[in-house]
Amino acid sequence: MSIKTILTFIFSIVVTAFVAEYNSQGAYAYSMPKNILKKSKTELDLQKYSFAGELFPYYNKKHLRIYKSYEHLFTQKNQETVNLVRKADRAFKVIEPILKKYGIPDDFKYLAITESNLDKTQVSSMSAAGIWQLMPSTARQMGLEVNDEVDERLNLVKSTEAICRLIKYDKRFFGSWTEALVAFNMGSGALIKFEHAQKNYTDVYTLRMFRESTHSIYKVLAYKHLFENLEQYGYKGFKAKKLNLKKIVINKTVNDFVLHSEQYQYNYDSMRLYNAWLLGKKLTVATNKSYVIHVPAK
Repeated sequence: MSIKTILTFIFSIVVTAFVAEYNSQGAYAYSMPKNILKKSKTELDLQKYSFAGELFPYYNKKHLRIYKSYEHLFTQKNQETVNLVRKADRAFKVIEPILKKYGIPDDFKYLAITESNLDKTQVSSMSAAGIWQLMPSTARQMGLEVNDEVDERLNLVKSTEAICRLIKYDKRFFGSWTEALVAFNMGSGALIKFEHAQKNYTDVYTLRMFRESTHSIYKVLAYKHLFENLEQYGYKGFKAKKLNLKKIVINKTVNDFVLHSEQYQYNYDSMRLYNAWLLGKKLTVATNKSYVIHVPAK
């Protein structure tokens, strides 16, 4: 065998190997922006472009463009964002340990911002309420009390525990945290219908569904970027005022909270402020049941 033949044979092997590698990576490389192509995988900011450890397709120009539009919008410094940062400082201290307790990725705390802007008393035109914007039927299914006297969707601790149970269920059913996020936004039944109707989708990012639900992923990622880089965007030292609250356990029916406040020596108006889940002046307490209210400590 001549040297030329040997070299031709070796060259053909190299080309074949290169083509195989290109084919396996082609879709990835073809759609990646040029500035990202110049970097090695180890240099990429995978933390920024991932939700709950699942990579966002930042290499796709369409997805990256939409995400960047939200990043630009959310990182603009204004009074609304200042107020949001302060509210988040307080709300996240409650939400984070609950997410950890239930084994839910910390990134889900940003979902609360996209749902309600951290307004714990918000009620939508569709009757969704609280920081997590739960519908009455969903809330009851997840064990929350919603009636004329009590709406635990407005109780940050109990509503966060409820959404943790819901997210864990959706993660087991759909298989990924990102799908669990989308299912939370549109409802698991709607996501099931979209997935069953479309046979050619490869992941949730290629699924044709409600625009609002698709964009919920981009919004969560953009808020994640903001809150992980607060100092970079000029929010150093923006903290919520520390609250000094004490707990009062209620295990008997209260017929009038005004009288109750006089008996237990707390300010009635302040109690209403910190316990928005109490809807009226009375509270019926069933046998073997109790509630906890928070009031300013003296």
